[in-house]
Amino acid sequence: MSILFFSLSGMDLLGALDKCQDKQQIVDWIYSTMLSDKKSLKTGFRGFNIGSDFSSIGSPEFCPFDSGHLAMTYTALASLLVLGDNLSRVDRESTARAVGSLQNEDGSFLSSLDGGECDMRYVYCACCICFMIDDWRFVDANKVAEFVRRSVSFDFSIGQGPFLEGHGGSTFCGLASLALMGRLDQCLGAKLKERLKKWCVFRQVTGFHGRPNKRVDTCYSFWVGGALKLLDANNLMSREDLIEFLFTTESDVTGGFSKWAGHMADPLHSYMAVSGLSLLEYPGVKPVDVMLNISSEAV
Repeated sequence: MSILFFSLSGMDLLGALDKCQDKQQIVDWIYSTMLSDKKSLKTGFRGFNIGSDFSSIGSPEFCPFDSGHLAMTYTALASLLVLGDNLSRVDRESTARAVGSLQNEDGSFLSSLDGGECDMRYVYCACCICFMIDDWRFVDANKVAEFVRRSVSFDFSIGQGPFLEGHGGSTFCGLASLALMGRLDQCLGAKLKERLKKWCVFRQVTGFHGRPNKRVDTCYSFWVGGALKLLDANNLMSREDLIEFLFTTESDVTGGFSKWAGHMADPLHSYMAVSGLSLLEYPGVKPVDVMLNISSEAV
């Protein structure tokens, strides 16, 4: 599901979605991965159906070991919006209840009802889902905001959780979660926002890296660039240096972008590079909605 999202949303940002001739078939396949079970709170989307492809349409038989996954639900809903679907087949209330059931006492979220990781990535996915289906009733937004605030590290970045190392990806996820809830200014305040800006600006060498003393990496053009956008500080990055770095990672054989120059291009880094170029208002790339990381047209 996530690879499908990177591909579809990347094509959309590049204005090339019309080249996808089987949109309805893809929409139907995405819905075929959806589980809707009001009793068990396992509603949501899975990453794929075992043994399926785009021609395997229809709801698979429910399995007691199946459950929705927050990251897959976020990317499924985002992909549906990119494809122009109105989410009419989504059981919004059951989905919202399922998201709420995954919230921990500290405000974080499990990735699925059967357990798994719980960190800032899933806080972000949960907030994106609630925003897209427009239902926050079953999420304690105060606890979410407090979890993000307690995850601010000593260097004024945001970690995956309290007392963990700050990171460009988790900084974006924390800021975007607050923005989706309309609590960015309320939770952080002007002084902390300025310190977050400074940390993000210091991540740029030519491109951005995600932590001090690490190599620059294509994906942080969006993670850190997006964080600066959310802080109304994207004017502080060096646009020319970032563009120059990104195109050193573009493959002239397969197309797409890689993590570093000379490495193999992959869907994730290709998409994050395109999203980063969108933040820079690069010609030919549509505006991106920085909170959801899909085109503004799709929202």
